[in-house]
Amino acid sequence: MLTPLPAAVTCMQDPETRGNPREVYVWLHQRLDVQHFRAVKVDEVSFSMRLSRSAAGEALLTLVRLGYLDRAPLDRRAYTYRLFHSNPAREMAALAAIVR
Repeated sequence: MLTPLPAAVTCMQDPETRGNPREVYVWLHQRLDVQHFRAVKVDEVSFSMRLSRSAAGEALLTLVRLGYLDRAPLDRRAYTYRLFHSNPAREMAALAAIVR
C-alpha cells in the first residue's frame, strides 16, 4: 500500500501515467524516499517488472518529465532517483481538468 504522499495520489490519478509509468512508480515507491537519492538501474526495473529495457527506461523518463521523480547523474552510465513529496503543477492540471 502506498503511503499517502501527495505526489503518489496525484500520480495514481494522472492519465499520463497510465500503464507502465504508474506501475513503475508503485515499484519505485517501495524502494525510494523523498530525501535521499538512490541508484536505480533500468535493467533492474526491467527485470523486476518484466518489461522490456526500452519500456522501463521510457517509464522512468516519463515520471521524471512529469515531475514525479527527481533524477541526478551517478556516473556516465547510471542515474540516481528520489521521489518528490508533491507535484503542484500536475495537481493544478488535475484540478483544471475537473473544473472544465
